[in-house]
Amino acid sequence: MKNNYDKIARYYDLLSRTVFQRSLINAQTCLLPYIKENSVILIVGGGTGWILEEIAKIRPGGLQITYVEISEGMIKLSQKRDYKQNNVQFVHQSIETFTPTFSYDVILTPFLFDNFPAVKATVIFTKLHTTLKSGGNWLFVDFVYDPRHGKLWQKLLLKTMYTFFRVFSKIEASELNDMEGLFNRHQYLKIYEQFHYGRFIWSVAYRKEK
Repeated sequence: MKNNYDKIARYYDLLSRTVFQRSLINAQTCLLPYIKENSVILIVGGGTGWILEEIAKIRPGGLQITYVEISEGMIKLSQKRDYKQNNVQFVHQSIETFTPTFSYDVILTPFLFDNFPAVKATVIFTKLHTTLKSGGNWLFVDFVYDPRHGKLWQKLLLKTMYTFFRVFSKIEASELNDMEGLFNRHQYLKIYEQFHYGRFIWSVAYRKEK
C-alpha cells in the first residue's frame, strides 16, 4: 500500500527525533494555540498520536477530533495516547478514500502533502478545503526547500529522506509541492508563520476567508 508507514511505525518517533531532535515536535506544537475551545478538528497523518497528548495539555476536553491515518500501526499507537476528555474518532483509512462527515473548525496536516505528487496533492487539498468552515484555521506543517536559494545540506537530506521512505513506505512523491501557492490561490490568510531546523521545516496557520 502506498504512503503507508506500517513497517516503521514503532520506530518512527525515534528515527525522526534522532535526525531532527525536537524540531518536528516544536513545529507542530507552536500551532496549537490556534485551536479554540469546543472545536471540531480533522487531523490527517498524525502518525503515532503524540500530538493528541499535546493538544490535551491546552484543551483537555470539549474537542471533537477525527483522526485519519492510513497506517494501522500508527492508529494502534495513537489509540493508547492520553487525550483526556476529548472525543477522538480514529479512522484507519487513506485521505484519498476518506469521506468527511463534519464541517471542521480546524484542520491539522503535519507532513502530509510531501507524500504526494503535485496533481494528487491538489486533489487532496481541494477535498480538505471544502470541509473547512469559513473562518476556520488550517494548521500546516511540512518540509520546505527552494532550489534557487536552498542549502546543499537541505537538498541532500531531502533526497535521502525520499529514498528511504520510497523503500519502506512506498511514498509516491519525489519532491515537495508548492503548497503556499495552493493556499494563496484559495485566498487563505496567513495568520502565523515560523521556521525550524535551519528553515527546513515550515509551520504556518492559515485562516479560510471564504
